[in-house]
Parts: sequence; structure tokens; C-alpha cells
Amino acid sequence: MSRFFRNFIFHSQVERAFHQNNRREGRRPLPWYFSLAGLCFMMAAFPGSPAWGFSLGPMQVKSHFGERFNARILISGQALENLRVTIGSPQDYRKLGLERPQVLEQLYVKMLPDIEGSEPSFLLLSDKPLFYPSFNLVVKAQSGSRTLYENYLISVDFRKSPP
Repeated sequence: MSRFFRNFIFHSQVERAFHQNNRREGRRPLPWYFSLAGLCFMMAAFPGSPAWGFSLGPMQVKSHFGERFNARILISGQALENLRVTIGSPQDYRKLGLERPQVLEQLYVKMLPDIEGSEPSFLLLSDKPLFYPSFNLVVKAQSGSRTLYENYLISVDFRKSPP
């Protein structure tokens, strides 16, 4: 006899003995609808809240080394109506254990308007050309009480592409 069947028979015997004991003492098991009523009460008393969230997608850099910085980041999720996006402050960089580079003083965020059918996104721009080979860019996104920090490593590929 397999172990599964031995365990099944043993548990059936234990269960039967438990119910026989309860009947001898004058106790009857509760009908199934009491369990269902309890479950319904718990679901009504403690309703679940919907999960709302958002995330920042990958950065699409459109500029090259020595040009004005131009990058786009897509936003996905829900609860985007009060979304505020900024470049991380010195305190934000400290929280993440990173050093804030000076180049970030030249960057700013521009939210793109919501157009039906397009994905929500924002631009990271600079007015002057950037000559930094690499830097960490922390983007801080806030919506209501939710805050998201996303760290992007910006680096220049100096290898020349083959002709």
C-alpha cells in the first residue's frame, strides 16, 4: 500500500474518531452554512483595497555626447493624475548611497501632455551641451503618498561603429 493511501486512511480514522467523540459528548459539528456566513462576514467587515501603483520605464536617450541632453521616460500604471516627477535632491541621493553629480544642475524635467492613445511620459532636457562621460541620474516620482526612486546610469559609448 502506498504512503498516500496509508496517510489518507489514518487521517480518515482520526477524523472519524474525533467526530464519534464529539457525538458521545453531545456536541454536533457546525453545519457548512455557518462557515459560509462567517466568511461572508469577514469579507464585508474587512474589504480589500485596490492596488494602485505606477512605475518608470527604461530611459530612451535621443542625444549624443556633446549635445544638449534629451531623454524620454515612459510611465506605466495607475494613479497618474497627481504625478509629480523631479530630479533627485541631494537628500535623495544620500538616501540611496550615491553621490549627486554637478551635471544635474543643468537638467530639468518636462511633463508631456496626455494625448489619447499615447503612453504617459516625460522628458529630461538640458539647455546646454553636456560633456560628461557618465553619471547617475535619480528620478523621483510622487503620486499622493507614494514615492518612487529610480536610478539610471547614463554613460557614453565611445566605441566607433563600423563603417
